[in-house]
Amino acid sequence: MLSWFFQRVTAIFLILGMAVHILVLPLAGERLSYSLVSERLSHTGWILFDLLLLASCLYHGLNGIWGVIFDYNPKSLKAIGYTVFTISLIFSILGIAAIGGFR
Repeated sequence: MLSWFFQRVTAIFLILGMAVHILVLPLAGERLSYSLVSERLSHTGWILFDLLLLASCLYHGLNGIWGVIFDYNPKSLKAIGYTVFTISLIFSILGIAAIGGFR
């Protein structure tokens, strides 16, 4: 039940969060550049926002994939769980490194 609930919560956050993430720079009238992203990520609020967006993307996407695979092969629950956890760990590290690389 919690999986279903968080899937819906992350969907709503992704819709709103991606809109903010994509539209905030063009609406400010500035062109995207490394220095602009670096300056934006010097603020703790933007870092937290991007980390929440990363976590929501990973949870929503991998939970959906896990659910589809589980529907077709419910006997391999443990293997699916370990695989999804490993993928989420790898992409979390890569995402955090990318966000932290601008500091």
